[in-house]
Amino acid sequence: MNKKLLTFALAGLVAACGQPEPEVEEVVIASFEADLADYFADWSQAPSINVDETGLTLQGDYQREASHQVTSGIVYRLPDEVEYAASENIAHVSITARGGPYAVNYFTMEVGHAGWQMYETSEDFAEQEFSFEVPAMVDGLSDVISIVPLSSEPVQVSDLSVRVTMKDGGAQPAE
Repeated sequence: MNKKLLTFALAGLVAACGQPEPEVEEVVIASFEADLADYFADWSQAPSINVDETGLTLQGDYQREASHQVTSGIVYRLPDEVEYAASENIAHVSITARGGPYAVNYFTMEVGHAGWQMYETSEDFAEQEFSFEVPAMVDGLSDVISIVPLSSEPVQVSDLSVRVTMKDGGAQPAE
């Protein structure tokens, strides 16, 4: 019996006896921290974008496209190694922002997307996170994160990151 199987069997036995289950560590197999100044944008939407020491500020009334082939607003392309690792695993997108309402989406550009995740914000920075089970990659046409304001109020983003964890059996007991 391998160590992982024995550990999970023991955890089940402990749980059945009324004892707390051991803490499980998340195994991160890839990650991405956005350089907020390294974006591309759909300039046809007339965005107002400013990058300074506090982050990136977006302002404008962007039109979101329903198609996973078209993105609007500001877009960050994920490195190839993150795209490959995300295939058939779970991508956790974390964004810290304040200001007006905004939406974020994880696009695979070929096999689906997470759907627009909409957030309300305030004058204080708040971190939001969503997870997406990424379908199997076919040709590797790029994975991207798209951010759009949902009103004419400015949205200030101070952090954007993605971490990828294994879909099945990727957690390991803490030692």
